[in-house]
Amino acid sequence: MEAVSANRFILLLPVYNDWSALKQLLRELDSCLDARREIIEVLMIDDGSQERCDWVLAADEYQHLQKLSILQLRRNMGHQRAIAVGMSYIEEHLPCKAVLVMDSDGEDQPSDLVRLLEVALENKLQKIVFGERRKRTESVVFKFSYKIYKLIYKLLVGKEFQVGNFTVVPKQRVSSLVSVSELWNHYAASILKSRQPCLFVPVDRGVRLDGKSKMNFVSLVIHGLSSISVDADIVGIRMLLFSLGMMVITGTGILFVVMLKYFTNYALLGWATSAIGLLLIILVQFLTLSVFFSFITLSNRQATSVIPLRDYRYFVLNLVHMWGASKQSHVEEDRV
Repeated sequence: MEAVSANRFILLLPVYNDWSALKQLLRELDSCLDARREIIEVLMIDDGSQERCDWVLAADEYQHLQKLSILQLRRNMGHQRAIAVGMSYIEEHLPCKAVLVMDSDGEDQPSDLVRLLEVALENKLQKIVFGERRKRTESVVFKFSYKIYKLIYKLLVGKEFQVGNFTVVPKQRVSSLVSVSELWNHYAASILKSRQPCLFVPVDRGVRLDGKSKMNFVSLVIHGLSSISVDADIVGIRMLLFSLGMMVITGTGILFVVMLKYFTNYALLGWATSAIGLLLIILVQFLTLSVFFSFITLSNRQATSVIPLRDYRYFVLNLVHMWGASKQSHVEEDRV
């Protein structure tokens, strides 16, 4: 039985009240799987939803999805940490070939998931396959804000960021990721930082199937900062180098003013003292920033962090089996 179950794929879906959109998403995915023979089981991570899911009891609606379960969390944690909990649960309890991760609102399209799975299988499930975002369907304001975020990310971290949760993760990579503490803050950024072998498949973002996005401006800012925090050590070093560079420029400016005042015949009209004082203040500020970023970088390397595989079970309430491979509609609840 264990050998058979290990041949399955697990579809991991973080959900916060998007049950109606998820119902449509699963129907579309089931339709897209007509030409495939892989065993795909669905694990939804209920991220403290206020609404209950009651439609999934209709197991006969699905022809290719073999099992549907809901892992209920004790509280809302955000979709990044919900994914980390789901990954850790799968690693400990669900043998599989790979984990397929996508959003539950329909913006990650089922047809693209099939493409990502095909690429992963072509590469013998050795690499993580990302859906690399190209065309987006959000508002002009969101697109502009996202471009600003990418610019800030590149300036602080030094690399482009074009990916999200949409991935196919082979089981051996899951085993590695759940020990990466940064997974607790941002899923995609932690994969890139951990230097896992990756492939990137261009995909267009779809439209939300139902309801409204739960992400407001504050949530988007927090999400962006979370991705940057994964590379906090790189950010700290880059800011340290920037501060040191500004100290050199400021020191050079002070030296230049002193030379003009005492070693030339130029009349400075009394502003040399003010200029030197201002430059000294700037120099002290950048010196303070240099010390600050040095200690921040060192403290991040020594701090005790959350290890998802070790700590995830504190946040799990129970596991609800909606139906299994037998296609019999039922609900079983297991305490985890």
